Amino acid sequence: MKKTSILLILLTACSMFCTSCLGDTEETDLSAYDDAAIIAFSLGTLNKYTYTKGDDGLETLSKTTYNGADYKFYIDHDKGEIYNPDSLPYGTDAAHVLCVVTSKNSGYITLLDTENENTMLAYSSSDSINFTTARKFVVTSLNGERQRQYTVKVNVHQQEADKFYWSKTTTSNALASLTDIRSFVCGNHLFLVGAQLSKGHIYTATLPEGKNWQHLNTNIGTLPADISHRIVTDGTSIYMLKDSEIWKSEDGANWTKTADATISTLIGATTEELYAISSTGTLVSSADMGQTWEEETLDHDATLLPTADVSMMISTLTTNAQVKRLLLVGHRDATTYATDLWAQAWSKIIDPDAAQPWMYYTLTDSKFLLPMLKNLQVVSYGSALLAIGGAGEGASTAEALSQIYYSPDSGVTWMSDDRYTWPSDMNATEAAIATDSDNFLWVVCSGSGQVWRGRLTQLGWEAIERAITE
Repeated sequence: MKKTSILLILLTACSMFCTSCLGDTEETDLSAYDDAAIIAFSLGTLNKYTYTKGDDGLETLSKTTYNGADYKFYIDHDKGEIYNPDSLPYGTDAAHVLCVVTSKNSGYITLLDTENENTMLAYSSSDSINFTTARKFVVTSLNGERQRQYTVKVNVHQQEADKFYWSKTTTSNALASLTDIRSFVCGNHLFLVGAQLSKGHIYTATLPEGKNWQHLNTNIGTLPADISHRIVTDGTSIYMLKDSEIWKSEDGANWTKTADATISTLIGATTEELYAISSTGTLVSSADMGQTWEEETLDHDATLLPTADVSMMISTLTTNAQVKRLLLVGHRDATTYATDLWAQAWSKIIDPDAAQPWMYYTLTDSKFLLPMLKNLQVVSYGSALLAIGGAGEGASTAEALSQIYYSPDSGVTWMSDDRYTWPSDMNATEAAIATDSDNFLWVVCSGSGQVWRGRLTQLGWEAIERAITE
């Protein structure tokens, strides 16, 4: 890149303008444009470097190329900024970049030297530019009277999109002694419920740190030892079935009775309704916090409903933001249905324009089904589902915490995925999982009291505001 003084650039501009005025043709436009603006910016072919690990454990560096013009750059004339909201792939060489810059009315384009901003560098589409830091481009009008400066930032992902990273936030002896644990997020707190000495306990920690855990003393006395199977949340409130009564809390410590219970099991909650299994084994819902219940419509026999270790997830359809999907995943009683191998799953489409029944996921291909596991827990993560559990129940012989199960299709099929594996240093006899609004996956370990937080890198990337290119 040749260094050129500002004076030389302006003299050249004036010289070229004067030369153009000497042309002896009536069709020549003799007016000097005074516009100074960049109207287009794009990248050329880019190099991408990738490390791959062979079977021998050795890493090999390989280079590929791709078309940088596929990544659109936005121009904000008001702020004088040019940037790509969709970052370039991880491993892109941003130090040697060819770019095509177009100015309005063929204004002169230069860029400032990174070491001395009083020095201008001549721009050329055939000279590579180091974009590892933001660069400042200057446009000078043809008559040399106007200039405009733009800061150009080439965004490159600093982590691979499909890598999952774990970090241990804390280790708590109090959490280590709990058994039959489950975790959930409500508001800006992470909760853990479980049993110790035949009593139920509730612990909580503030997000996003998840470090300092506090034992909650409630205003309703001793909690049931099987509290993990009696408590649900809609994300803003917590509901618990205790002593044939339904209680509601915002913080896990202060509870208010909402109704006498005529149900056997609470299985889920949305901001509009509670869901439960009735005393007769049917699926029911309540829109008034458990005071009255209505039987839900099923497309299969109610004996196929999950009644133990039930997780309920709610999602919005990508094709219609007004339509939601409810999903129940759990298993039937292991004693009554001792031959069961797989978890049971039901889903319902909530469409304001058309009532839909609950649909049963018929068990067909055992190769891609979720095993029947003790303390089975399922959470939504990104556009997928993740599940964990203890040892197999019923006829299942699965080992406890053998893997994190992954479903890309709303619970229809389940499989292993290399992205989702346990932390290498995790120590647990039981585990509970939850997800928060920042797309972190939380794992709390019984036996060791370890608390782990992890996230798929692409789910942690911030969306960059898109400006309107004028």
